[in-house]
Amino acid sequence: MKQEDIMKFIKSQRLRWAAHVMRMENTRTTRKIIEWMSYKTRQVGRPRLRWRAKVEDRQEWNRIVEQTNTHPGL
Repeated sequence: MKQEDIMKFIKSQRLRWAAHVMRMENTRTTRKIIEWMSYKTRQVGRPRLRWRAKVEDRQEWNRIVEQTNTHPGL
């Protein structure tokens, strides 16, 4: 298996995990940690892209994960 394939597989698994966490109840510790925001001032410029918005559309999220998945069916 090529290193590139392994990296794509790891990325797709991370995306699946992120979606799983974002669908958790707000009271779960894992979700609280992900949602936590520091009190630093934000940087000037365009806001960072948030995965949260994409996770809510489950079909779109699954399409994104499938694009990164090199091992269909996992």
